[in-house]
Amino acid sequence: MPKLVPELVTEQVTDSRPDEPGAARSSSPRILLLTRPGAHQRYVAAQIHRQLPLTGILIEDKSPRTEDEGSILVRFLKKRVPPLHLLLSKIKELLTVERRERRTRHALDRLQTAAESELEARVGGLPDQWPAVERRTTRNANAKSSVAWAGELEVDYLVVYGTGILKTPMIKQARKRILNAHSSLLPFYRGSQSEFWQVLEGGLAHAGTTIHVIDEGVDTGDIVLQRAATVEGTADPFKLRCANVLMTADLFVEGIRGLESRSLTPSPQGSHEGPTRRFKDLTLERRAELVERLGFRV
Repeated sequence: MPKLVPELVTEQVTDSRPDEPGAARSSSPRILLLTRPGAHQRYVAAQIHRQLPLTGILIEDKSPRTEDEGSILVRFLKKRVPPLHLLLSKIKELLTVERRERRTRHALDRLQTAAESELEARVGGLPDQWPAVERRTTRNANAKSSVAWAGELEVDYLVVYGTGILKTPMIKQARKRILNAHSSLLPFYRGSQSEFWQVLEGGLAHAGTTIHVIDEGVDTGDIVLQRAATVEGTADPFKLRCANVLMTADLFVEGIRGLESRSLTPSPQGSHEGPTRRFKDLTLERRAELVERLGFRV
């Protein structure tokens, strides 16, 4: 398989002004949004652009380019074929795991579909297009071409919503600040999939969104502002994620305006000894445990 080289793909678009009457671009800070593909991301981009004009959008697309390798059992058989008695025992074990995986995924899909439907009904549908500003797509937001483009734009703020961890060369491209939206009330639940862990561990008191300055740690930078998330009925990770989506753009805008007017001053996070979650922590057993707590049989 050929080596994947990060490519920066430019999309030519016609500039558009924010919807607010009389908005003046010359007096607005220059903002580059770094995000990934998706309806939530397009919604947040549109809501930011409606209130503060975006200078550009950098989309980090790490979608797999390889074909599906098949089920757990198929992948095992591709590797090796053991003696018959061991093979039968292993097949039984793998079928049990695969059944649990399938039921867990089905339960999570149901929860996600319900939450997404509720979100779309609330906002009148999610956009299928990005705001009409210059945008580029890359495999890696830290690639030299991505960093160079950010530098060419001469932006005041880099606004980050869902990319991988950024490295120092990209962080330095913001003339004023680089801000991230994190889906918890920091310093609690640093890392990925915060809403999942909040529901699993009963940490709903820490559910919400934090706008914070990015430093070289993982979700450790100074806090600009925070807002708690609440949902109706039984909380699940997807309801919490949708609640966060609804407030993220407004918090970004409020944060930037507050920094510009100096009515907001970033403050250091408090101390917290909890783990920083990685995507690999989201094992089948933990996912199955969550859906069972929410009443599903897996």
